[in-house]
Amino acid sequence: MHAFVANIELILTVLGLMLIATIPSLVSAGGADFWRATAIIATTVGAVHGLLFWFIRRHQRAIRHEMLHNTRDVLQGIVDHHSAVSVMASSADPSGGRPDAVRDAVQQACAQLTIVDTEPLRRPRSSYKPAQRTAARA
Repeated sequence: MHAFVANIELILTVLGLMLIATIPSLVSAGGADFWRATAIIATTVGAVHGLLFWFIRRHQRAIRHEMLHNTRDVLQGIVDHHSAVSVMASSADPSGGRPDAVRDAVQQACAQLTIVDTEPLRRPRSSYKPAQRTAARA
């Protein structure tokens, strides 16, 4: 089953081409009916391919959105924990701790997750480069 899911696009394409090649020759002997049947089968296979690929892409986007949402929640939990520790440390030692810096870093990370969540799948790296430079400086 895993091999089927991993190669579903290729398998469906081969099956579609086989249908386009075999069904018209079984249905009609030749002439205009052959080409009409071929056109109908090819259009039907194309429409089914389009619907299946749309459904698969929609499902992948939903999974991606859920993963980013979970990542954002985990990041917020880590930040809340570090902020609480920083506040406790700064109350014990007024010269130590930087809760504002931690909060700013968390807000920036959450903003980057929001960008990743809303951008198209093909352009992810161009949005991260400024964030990577900013993170490297910090």
